[in-house]
Amino acid sequence: MKNKMKRIFLLLLSAAIFSSCYYDKLEELNPGEIINPCDTALPATYSGSIEYIINFNCVSCHSSKNPSGGVKLTNFSEVNSYVASGLLLDVIERNSGVKAMPPSQSLPSCEIEKIKAWIETGTPQ
Repeated sequence: MKNKMKRIFLLLLSAAIFSSCYYDKLEELNPGEIINPCDTALPATYSGSIEYIINFNCVSCHSSKNPSGGVKLTNFSEVNSYVASGLLLDVIERNSGVKAMPPSQSLPSCEIEKIKAWIETGTPQ
């Protein structure tokens, strides 16, 4: 009897776990929140696409009280200061004399082009 109760409990527990897990498309769960920074319809503005690129690729290391390399990239003014110095473009283009960022692999070329277009148009917010 006790063994049968264990099996029923495990069966019910398994059914509860598996029935609560299902696959949904992220776009359907969060409409309007998914941004493709390479979408040419998006403006080359900080809030239009650059913020997403920076948040997705940089903020995990370049935020908080102790940002990596002392570089903080959590808002427009912080990012814009590295644009003004030329450092942002140098590191994402992986130019010599600077530490390439992100360190593991280059940003997709379309994201680099979007950042360059943003810089060329005067870094609109």
